[in-house]
Amino acid sequence: MLTSPRALGVTTLLCLAGMAAHAPAMADQWRIDHATVIQLDGGVGVPAASPLHVGLSFLAAPFQDGQYPKSDPWSDFYQPVINGLTPQQGLVGPTQWHLTFKPQNGAAPSVDLVNMQASFASLELDRIDFVSGPRGGEYAWERPVAALGLSDPVKLKALGDGRYQASWDVRAPIPGWPSFDVDSRYAVSLTFVHFPEGTPWSYAPVPEPSSVFMAIAGIGAVGWARRRQAQRPEA
Repeated sequence: MLTSPRALGVTTLLCLAGMAAHAPAMADQWRIDHATVIQLDGGVGVPAASPLHVGLSFLAAPFQDGQYPKSDPWSDFYQPVINGLTPQQGLVGPTQWHLTFKPQNGAAPSVDLVNMQASFASLELDRIDFVSGPRGGEYAWERPVAALGLSDPVKLKALGDGRYQASWDVRAPIPGWPSFDVDSRYAVSLTFVHFPEGTPWSYAPVPEPSSVFMAIAGIGAVGWARRRQAQRPEA
């Protein structure tokens, strides 16, 4: 029969485990850690002359549900959520590729883990080249490449360890240009992790509830085994 202190300890352990089992895995702050954008064609029935294939893995700003990432609340500059570099011959520096959520393209990003879907309607791919100025020096030339978002939500795939993936194809116009039949088609893939609201984006991903439950149960089992061993009479 359990003594009163031991019963209290077991009850506490079970309560903690129950809380962990029911803790939601939802979080509204996200970080994209990898993305690929592949140009599949140059328009309807038109092969791509030089197909674009961009892999992005340089971390930029996190994003939150219903918000466009910005440098500050009063700025008109929207921060990229991920970027990459490509060496370019004849230019001052490497070409930068940015994926950014911009309001002119659609609604702010949102991730729904309950229904395993996400809305990335406002996603845009931009290219920044660093070129030499006519009188020396250098300057950055930025141009939009494609509006990659879909008006409908895209499905999510759970990868484990708090990571998710969204993949879709889209026939994308150049942002700010009218849409024609020559719009290229792209394959887009995003891999991202989630964090609690207000947590710095450099922190580790949130553990899944099942992981928390197993950790608590393991700690309890070890403690119980040690108490049993300490109570055994010596031979």
